[in-house]
Amino acid sequence: MKDTRSMKFLVVGAGSIGSRHLKNLLQLGIRNVEVCEPFEVSRRRLSEWFHGPVHSRLSRALKSKPDAALITTPTRLHTRAAIECAKEGCHLFIEKPLSHALKGLDRLQKLILKKHLVCLVGCNMRFHPGLVLLKECIQDKKIGKIWSVRMQFGHYLPAWRPGKDYRNTYSAKASQGGGVILDCIHELDYARWFFGHVVSAVAYSPKKSVLGINVEENVNMVLNTRHGVWVEIHLDYLQKAYKRQCTAFGEDGVLEWDWHLPGVRWYQANRKKWIHLGGNHKFETNDMYMDEMKHFLRCLCKKEEPIQNLRRGREVLNLALSLKKSLRTLKMAPVKYDKWS
Repeated sequence: MKDTRSMKFLVVGAGSIGSRHLKNLLQLGIRNVEVCEPFEVSRRRLSEWFHGPVHSRLSRALKSKPDAALITTPTRLHTRAAIECAKEGCHLFIEKPLSHALKGLDRLQKLILKKHLVCLVGCNMRFHPGLVLLKECIQDKKIGKIWSVRMQFGHYLPAWRPGKDYRNTYSAKASQGGGVILDCIHELDYARWFFGHVVSAVAYSPKKSVLGINVEENVNMVLNTRHGVWVEIHLDYLQKAYKRQCTAFGEDGVLEWDWHLPGVRWYQANRKKWIHLGGNHKFETNDMYMDEMKHFLRCLCKKEEPIQNLRRGREVLNLALSLKKSLRTLKMAPVKYDKWS
């Protein structure tokens, strides 16, 4: 395997997340980077700060023989772009969510196995120091057996992308993989990361849209994991103040993580006392994206295994799609996982 400094990288899609990853690659000392961006407006915006090669078509970009590709297109285009890059032998970083459907993922997996490719499904919240600490506390059984968990995410969709009509973004369009379940898949991902497979689940959502969009914007979900932990998750596009929290309740106390606060709070039931863990260093949002990209580079050097490979990314996607389906039935249903290499 080449040293990453001698590798050529291709960023496929130069929207907000693609531009973030591109800047981080450059900051990490990766100089041989090209971009594929089909929209002229986005290419013009990119040219204000990026002076490397920019292609309008993926077929042309792949002629330069990149070693690794970052798939940061709109969700519905992820699988198609990843397959084209994998056919040319590119290692893959695929931004979350993996896709909006399972179609094409079998073919992609076969290509990855055949060509011995590294594939990381990006999920930056796995690199948030507070969540990493919370996972360690749970694994260390600081609150004993866990009875239940509550997770929450909320952010006002019209404020996400200043200057853009939110109704025209992929978040608001079912055909493009929109809706809060897929778009805000982090909570489903780290629920499985903490507690393993979900064996049954249900989702509820109001029928009438507040924002005038045709996808779910305000959802409550209940998951039952294979270890018997019940997880309640609330996701919405409506909260004017950004909210992201997780609270775990156990036989010996409580653990709390909040995006806006450093570290983790731990209630020790035997001492009837709250104590604060971690949070000794300043955290910037881009830190977790940088750590995620460093992890990808180490995976390319065979120093680490992907924290989220294609199989696990597909399992999270399958859970999300099962929950979308349950919005119609409003019934707790088993979550089935395909047997997959």
